[in-house]
Amino acid sequence: MEELMGTNRSTYARWVSDCEMPAGRLLQFSVLCGSAHVIEYLAIACGKLVVSIPTGKKAKASDLGEMQANFGKVVMLLEQFYRGQSDLPETLGVLNEVLSQVAYHRENVIKTGQPELELFGE
Repeated sequence: MEELMGTNRSTYARWVSDCEMPAGRLLQFSVLCGSAHVIEYLAIACGKLVVSIPTGKKAKASDLGEMQANFGKVVMLLEQFYRGQSDLPETLGVLNEVLSQVAYHRENVIKTGQPELELFGE
């Protein structure tokens, strides 16, 4: 890993043992690991909503059906929450899911004019 990140073994070992890495290396680390957990954690810790950006492909009916079902669920939970009959974590969880789905489809609509290449398939 240290070789792929362009550093030496002792520097990489220090990053791992101290749980510290230069911010400029986070994206490279995420790409090499195939996971953006660290970047997502930092965004969420700052109160940001993390949304995967789509590639501009047509949505499946099941995607839209799931989003519609979540809309109904979140409206019900919000109504219950404001009457003191729904708990905060569940309401926020469904609300975040709906916001993510809407943001995803917003970006998908924007990208339909210029879809990205699908090199490895989905």
